[in-house]
Amino acid sequence: MPDNASRRGAVDLGMPLMILAFLVIVGFMYWLNVQAQADRASRVIEEEPIEETTSESVGVDLGEAVAIGANMDAFVGETIQGVGYEVASLLGTEGFWVNTASGNPFLVAWSEEMRAAGVTVAQGDIVDVVGELLVMQISYLDEWEAEGGITANDRIIAEFATHFVVAESVEVTGRANEGGNGSGD
Repeated sequence: MPDNASRRGAVDLGMPLMILAFLVIVGFMYWLNVQAQADRASRVIEEEPIEETTSESVGVDLGEAVAIGANMDAFVGETIQGVGYEVASLLGTEGFWVNTASGNPFLVAWSEEMRAAGVTVAQGDIVDVVGELLVMQISYLDEWEAEGGITANDRIIAEFATHFVVAESVEVTGRANEGGNGSGD
């Protein structure tokens, strides 16, 4: 049998160390929570001046309309404004796709007035867009394809759009490689 005479009077530190470890974890979680709240508060402060400096604050923000979980049908017919969106690609001569914060590209189609004015964009441009949100219908695609504005391949891609904005105003404000984040945030 082992001789435990040398352990008589030794302190069992298991319980105090376990309590100490628990307190350290609780303290760390509290610290993380405080840091996250400070980070969220700084983001709100940084975003507010962008909203205030917008030259014309019209309608609904594009980011709000296309957010994951948003009911886009509630915004149909509303004027939509998107500031600082990167052009992901073109849709023939009928419009273009913009990158959104949700990761899904969103379709912006040219209005008759914009087409007549000869306004154009290129992939990678950062744009500000104002227009009306509409529900995508097959008749729009038929019309665009019949006019030669889109190809059959463009049509297949455009069929994935459930809604789109008919642009009444598009302003190119820069290029993505010039520091734009392309998220519209």
